[in-house]
Amino acid sequence: MDETTRLTELDRHDTDDLRFLTFRSGDDHHVVALYERGLLGIDDDGNVAWHVIHDDISARLLEAGDGLIWVESQWPNEAAGHRYAYRIDDGRRVSG
Repeated sequence: MDETTRLTELDRHDTDDLRFLTFRSGDDHHVVALYERGLLGIDDDGNVAWHVIHDDISARLLEAGDGLIWVESQWPNEAAGHRYAYRIDDGRRVSG
């Protein structure tokens, strides 16, 4: 039987209907994963390089490239369209 390795544990929302997970390829073979409460950077060896909590249940992953990951809030109305950025290399928030 094959073995599996747990890379990290996600802080998931209690309500299944609000859970989501989106992947995008980024710079230098990094993969970025956005979920309802956080953001992950996965290196080219398949290891979690960093994991940050954004706590924006409405987050939408716009793009990952040129060293940055851009995320946008979708609701509530007063926050809709607000964009913020993280560095692909270490997950540090640099904008928004």
